[in-house]
Amino acid sequence: MIKLGIDVHLERYVVVRTIDGGTPQPAQGFPPAQFLLWVAKQLTLAEKVFTCYEAGPFGYGLHRKLEKMGATNYVVRPRDWDEYGKKVKTDQRDAKELALHLDSYVNGNHETFCVVRVPTPEQEQERSISRQRESFQRERQRLAAQGRSHALYYGEHLQGDLVLAHGRFMI
Repeated sequence: MIKLGIDVHLERYVVVRTIDGGTPQPAQGFPPAQFLLWVAKQLTLAEKVFTCYEAGPFGYGLHRKLEKMGATNYVVRPRDWDEYGKKVKTDQRDAKELALHLDSYVNGNHETFCVVRVPTPEQEQERSISRQRESFQRERQRLAAQGRSHALYYGEHLQGDLVLAHGRFMI
């Protein structure tokens, strides 16, 4: 059994591997495409490959690719792996902690981390649209408050909704 803890970034994945519950091996870094080739090789070396990474801004595309390849993947809730307060964030430590906690999870300790529900691509798209709309609404409110503040600076008190038209705030 091979277990992979993955710290995911845009251009680089940092991975720590454990084999049959052994000591975690040193972290390795891969560009995303090369990582998937490496995982394919791991799948030929073991009867079962488990992987995990933290949920984040990259969505669930990696999860779907790993599952399609034949790995069992868990997307887990992000957390601070710095239990001893060393205040040093390293991708290698995060990947190692993910691998260790994955080993514990696969061996039955389901309290070791929180697995998140992976939405379908359709649900993910709907959620993305909704979050984008909320983001635009917050930005509009922020800009309106900024416009009212700017008007106060010049002695004007604006009320109601502000709309930007032709480069000027309108009430």
